[in-house]
Amino acid sequence: MIKLELKEKRFDDNLILENINLEINPGDILHIVGKSGVGKTTLLRILSGLDSDFTGTLSNTFERKAIVFPERVFLGGINIFKEVKLFTNKSDSEILDAFSELGLDKDVDKKASELSTGMRSRLSIIRVALSEADILFLDEPLLGLDEYTKKITVDFLLKHLKGRTVLYTGESIAPFSKHEKELFI
Repeated sequence: MIKLELKEKRFDDNLILENINLEINPGDILHIVGKSGVGKTTLLRILSGLDSDFTGTLSNTFERKAIVFPERVFLGGINIFKEVKLFTNKSDSEILDAFSELGLDKDVDKKASELSTGMRSRLSIIRVALSEADILFLDEPLLGLDEYTKKITVDFLLKHLKGRTVLYTGESIAPFSKHEKELFI
């Protein structure tokens, strides 16, 4: 469970977030919604424990986290198959099946730097979906995807959720489940 009592978050003298109280339970899905620049990514970083510079309290009992950033951060220097292998406990065939489902099967020997934005988005989804994480933090997970690719990516993600907790920003991935909530900031 995550419990956040955020009184305020500032960058220098600029108030970014204030008075946010949340409780997120196992299996919950939270879609963080708001205008560009309102603090969605900042809130996601606070909830994931990456940003502790705020006034308030955060407790998190989830042990294993997986995160997708809009910048699509990768190790580099190795091919994308090896990268996914490093972050998951999946067999080669499970990883290859995932690559095939999301149209990356012909690219397994490429480095992430050689991929388009949409391909890196799909690779990020594969990496977190196949992880053993209890909770997924997805910041703009559908960035750079056309409508068809969004659909197959969402279907892939839904198939691999298996009751895990998800917090995400960006375009709606609904209908996730009856457990989905929206937070407007």
